[in-house]
Amino acid sequence: MTAGKKRPPWVKTASVYDRYIDIRGLIPSIGDVPRMINSGALAGVRKVLDEAGFRVSEAFLGELSSERVFAGRVLRSMGLWEKEEAAWGLFVDRIWDFYREGGDPVLVAIHGVDKWMLQDFKLGVRCIFKSAAVLDSLVPELEGRRRQIEFVFLGDWEGVVSGV
Repeated sequence: MTAGKKRPPWVKTASVYDRYIDIRGLIPSIGDVPRMINSGALAGVRKVLDEAGFRVSEAFLGELSSERVFAGRVLRSMGLWEKEEAAWGLFVDRIWDFYREGGDPVLVAIHGVDKWMLQDFKLGVRCIFKSAAVLDSLVPELEGRRRQIEFVFLGDWEGVVSGV
């Protein structure tokens, strides 16, 4: 933003980030992390976040598979990996590198975890927990640029968990 220009209320200033956008301030119904929203809400979320400057990437999980497929498809949707599968160590490294590059904030909409949870609840929970933990680990360093990365897990959550 240029000097003297007032920031919109959802853009928070933080010395270690290029900028930080409080998406819950923009969309209160999006909830806390992990952000689990119904698939039908994505169009509205996308519209608001596009206007706020987010790039939106979508990962489609497909049939129940493995944590490696989850990690690979999320990275591939972000343009950070070409293959179908990825180990969690690679997932962490690629997300960290992407974070350190700086640039526009990114929302990754992950489709299908709800279906995985109906077939193998623990697998779905592990994928959500591990990916959220990676984002939580993105601790700003003293120098360099940063990029805001957010995950949302899309699905028909009413049949899987309550309170979503």
